[in-house]
Order: sequence, then C-alpha cells, then structure tokens
Amino acid sequence: MALRVLYNTFMIPLGRKIRIYYDGRCGLYARIVRSVLGSHHADVFKCTDAHEEELPPEIPKRAVLRDMYAVDFRGRIFHGPDALRVVGDQFPLVRPFVKVSRMPLFNLVYLALFHFVTSNRSWMFGMQMT
Repeated sequence: MALRVLYNTFMIPLGRKIRIYYDGRCGLYARIVRSVLGSHHADVFKCTDAHEEELPPEIPKRAVLRDMYAVDFRGRIFHGPDALRVVGDQFPLVRPFVKVSRMPLFNLVYLALFHFVTSNRSWMFGMQMT
C-alpha cells in the first residue's frame, strides 16, 4: 500500500487526473475503461463516454468514436496507440511492456497489431447498443 501511495504521488500531481475519452458503445474501449476503473489506480483517471457527456472543444466527437483519446495531467493530447500507452504507463506491471513497445522494431509490431485489432474491433469485441 505504501508503494502505491508513493507511486501515485510521484507520477501524478495531487488533484490531477488523466482524462480518457472513448466510445462507450465499442466493446474494446468499454472493456479497457472497465478494467481501468476496476483497478487500484482508478483514482488517477477520469473517463468520459462520448455518447454520455460533452467533450472538450479541441477533441472532436467524430474522432473519439474512431479512436480513444487521453489527456495527461500536463494537458498533452494523445490518441489511438499513444493513448493506450499513456494509460498503460500508469500501471507498474504494464509499464515494462509499454517501454518495450516504444523500441523501434517492437513499435512497428505494436502499431500493426493495434491497427489490426482496432480496425476489426466490431466483430472481435462487439458493439454495445445501450
């Protein structure tokens, strides 16, 4: 528990959160957000479903329905594979995989896999019609 407190205060300034904007009807992104919110690091994130809440003006709704967006505590905007890396970077067990995915050869594999999964996400994970 002390490690978690130290980790949170080291990475994220107090009162700041990483904001995630996603398509809540997409099975893939809904699962990612459920996993994030069900983790011990849920207090680091604020998740916004594009169908339920208003988005900031610099992030168009049409783009969020296509890719997940993340805004870090410094205000930098990430989308697609980079947004997933920002989210994964907050979890100590996932962080080594995120670092490896940034290496030149592994980056190509990561991007190819990411684009394959996201382009086929409707039949792989299903669409939630709520």
